Amino acid sequence: TRPDRPFAGPEVAQSAGVKVCIHVPMFIQQRAVGVLTLNSLTPRAFTDDDVRFLSLITNQVSIALDRAREHLAVREAETRYRTLFDGVPIGVYRFTPEGQILDANPTLLQTMGYPDRETLLAINAADLFADPREHRRWQELMWHGGMVRNFETQFRRHDGSTIWVQANDRSVRDAGGRVLYYEGSLEDITERKRMEEALRESEQKHRLVLDHVDEIVYMIRITEDDPYGGTVQLVSNRVKNLLGYRPEEFLADPGLWFGAVHPEDIPALKESTQDILATKNAGTRIYRLRHKETGEYRWMEDRVRPQLDDAGNLIGIFGVARDVTERKRAAEALVKRTEQLETIRLISQEITRELHVPTLLQLITRRAAGLVGTTSGVIYLWDEAAQVLNPQAWLGLGDWFKDVRLRLGEGVAGLIAERRTGIFINDYRSWPAAVRLVLAHC
Repeated sequence: TRPDRPFAGPEVAQSAGVKVCIHVPMFIQQRAVGVLTLNSLTPRAFTDDDVRFLSLITNQVSIALDRAREHLAVREAETRYRTLFDGVPIGVYRFTPEGQILDANPTLLQTMGYPDRETLLAINAADLFADPREHRRWQELMWHGGMVRNFETQFRRHDGSTIWVQANDRSVRDAGGRVLYYEGSLEDITERKRMEEALRESEQKHRLVLDHVDEIVYMIRITEDDPYGGTVQLVSNRVKNLLGYRPEEFLADPGLWFGAVHPEDIPALKESTQDILATKNAGTRIYRLRHKETGEYRWMEDRVRPQLDDAGNLIGIFGVARDVTERKRAAEALVKRTEQLETIRLISQEITRELHVPTLLQLITRRAAGLVGTTSGVIYLWDEAAQVLNPQAWLGLGDWFKDVRLRLGEGVAGLIAERRTGIFINDYRSWPAAVRLVLAHC
């Protein structure tokens, strides 16, 4: 309060003997977030310099508050990521090119038989391979392609026993191309390998085994000239539970299986099939199959082994297909959460590094759109004088958008500002409160 104006503060302040006071607002990106109030019990004259000096202090406080909120948001995102990382039903890990294990989830500890993370992190990743030659083979594949898919090998557990595993790994590099670490997932396939071996050893035990496994087992007599036709000799009963078809339907129509493949997966399926038949080595095909009754597509992991006659000629294929839909969904969710966490980290870096507000707002708009996979976006700021929301940065919209002005309750942004909570609109054109200017350009 200036000395030429009588102090008219709250009664509680007056009763405490406050004679004069000074108030300075705190802003974050032009949004008022608080007020600094200082009181004096003795008369004095505050000056504009006092206001300017205190404004410098409140600016620093505002920056600290903003960074604290950003830090809290990042920590919450990291907590969600860790919850997903620890809860995914497959072994997930991360290790350096030198073999130092950086992280591992509880499923991996259980699979490998380790009592805790510390015990596993104390060993070198190369020591998990039961055969050192397999580790070198993995390194060669990773060096050449930067990614290893469906890598099957034997690992040594904590108690010294060995298990068959299937690993999917990729390298993570810095901006200069240097490998920072490898990350991937691992699944125990010991039972599946034992089943395949049992099927090869005894034809008479086929049906007994097939009726008690979760995978679809099949045998098809084919030729190299017609790899997608041939004669279906065997399809296990599990196909009814997973895909809604009876085994007899595939026996009667050899093209039924390929006809149920998702159209988007056909090129890759043909390519992987050709590779398997050309090399005459076992391989894995990943694709989606349509459920007969629901029409839903299920992800299948199809382990195929070519069957050869005594002269080495291709006479058929033996396959074990398993439903990995839930595993794929979990892996995709993990990748998406990792990408979102990385975007949040980049936004935090840009906020602290970029001082030019328009550039900063444009960066945040682009990052936010990428975070949720949209093609356009906009940041509005509140104009207190005009009592409207003005667009300050936008992506994927023309210059016409600078003319948009929204009052409280008008349009989606105005409604959000009025309600102070986020919403989403799945069909904007049919939304009753859609802005005409926006509709005219969309």
